[in-house]
Amino acid sequence: MSQTNFFDKNKSVLLAVLLLVPMFSYAHTGAGITGGFVTGSGFLHMAGIVFGLFGSWKYGRILLRAAGVVVVLIGILLLLGLL
Repeated sequence: MSQTNFFDKNKSVLLAVLLLVPMFSYAHTGAGITGGFVTGSGFLHMAGIVFGLFGSWKYGRILLRAAGVVVVLIGILLLLGLL
């Protein structure tokens, strides 16, 4: 039995989310730090949605684990002052 999720059937919903979130965050920004915070939050939400979709693909879980290893290695390098 093949596994399908909501976005497989409704690609237009995913497209709308990916296009509208940054536009709304940009439209609701103030100046300076507030604008960067809101825009950054919107892009983090988009990244979370995209990474969440990776889990439903054939090699998505392997890709997510590899990305996790990269993040850990970068964190260790930052802590050691090598990056």
